[in-house]
Amino acid sequence: MSFIRRFRAVFVVMFALAAMPAWAQETRGNISGTVKDSTGVIPGATVIITSADTGATQSLVTNSSGYFEAPLLQAGNYTVSVEMAGFKKATRSGINLAVSQQLSIPFTLEVGQISENITVTGEAPLLDTSSVSSGQNFDNKLIEGLPAASSQPILLVKFSQGIVSPTTQQQVLQGQIDGPNDGAGTPVGGVGSFNYTLDGATNSGNNRRMASSPNADIVQEMRVETSNFDAAQGHGTGASVALMTKAGTNALRGTMNYQFYSMALNSVNPQQKLNFAANPATEKAYNKGHAHYGAFTAGGPVVIPGVVNGRNKLFFFGNFQANVDDTAARNTPTSRVPANQAELNGDFSDLLKLPSPSQYIIYDPLTVRPNPGWPGASSAIRSPTTSFQKTGS
Repeated sequence: MSFIRRFRAVFVVMFALAAMPAWAQETRGNISGTVKDSTGVIPGATVIITSADTGATQSLVTNSSGYFEAPLLQAGNYTVSVEMAGFKKATRSGINLAVSQQLSIPFTLEVGQISENITVTGEAPLLDTSSVSSGQNFDNKLIEGLPAASSQPILLVKFSQGIVSPTTQQQVLQGQIDGPNDGAGTPVGGVGSFNYTLDGATNSGNNRRMASSPNADIVQEMRVETSNFDAAQGHGTGASVALMTKAGTNALRGTMNYQFYSMALNSVNPQQKLNFAANPATEKAYNKGHAHYGAFTAGGPVVIPGVVNGRNKLFFFGNFQANVDDTAARNTPTSRVPANQAELNGDFSDLLKLPSPSQYIIYDPLTVRPNPGWPGASSAIRSPTTSFQKTGS
């Protein structure tokens, strides 16, 4: 008996935490509309909004202007039906609500018996005409179909309008957040920075970086907004990246994903070519770098025969990913000083063969001295040199 009480207590705490508001960008959407007939608006009509995924329903009544609005709906598929005495029942199915989307769906009822039903399906996708924000939605089909390194959909941000793709491919590994951040690109003009949210809660980390980069198997949808933000985006000046994770539905479902990454398949940069030519053993070590990424998900209704039937009301969803990386950051530049025998003897002229030799400056360690511009501070300066004379062994 005590176990059941503890079990119930844990669920009460979980639901209480889930009900707390998140002070960040809202990822839920709205469905609204106006109900009319041939003569004008219809007040007092009953509007029922049903989630096709979970079976959850919400009942509304149109106001004196025939208007209804269902706020704070999770992204997904919905069916909306309207009933009114003296009119045929009208139903619209296949409504796909995206992250943070506001859909306006008008209804025109026809005179008849309420037992008669007019169902509308397969229409063109509904447009969000109530918002002026500019951006792009990556739904589950795009996230599953488009390839992304390390199975991280954040890298698809670079393909959104208003985003500048990086000129170089960053090393992208799970756990190295700088890679996904840099690989996602920057806002046009470099103004501001990205604001990251996950299920409506902030996902921003240190120094305007992303705190967590979830894998593609657990992400349901991603929304990238680059201009004309609404009031929910009040503390960002560059772009907003909102991620929504998957949730359990009435259907038991799951996924499995595996990726293999090999450094031997990568092209090398000019600096690496020079290093490999001088030291072939370094190239062999570089080519051995590889990584394995595996993930799986599972979700559905909570069903315990004779105890709990969670269909249409209680669901679960879990995700697990394991990474085995042998492509550490030390393998990225594949360079060392001295890199060859000539450099060991003090000849660094090979660096002048690089595309931008001005960015490679060698400093004489014997010239380190206090910085006169910061007297009393722990700051030092040193002098650059073009060669060293080898001393000692």
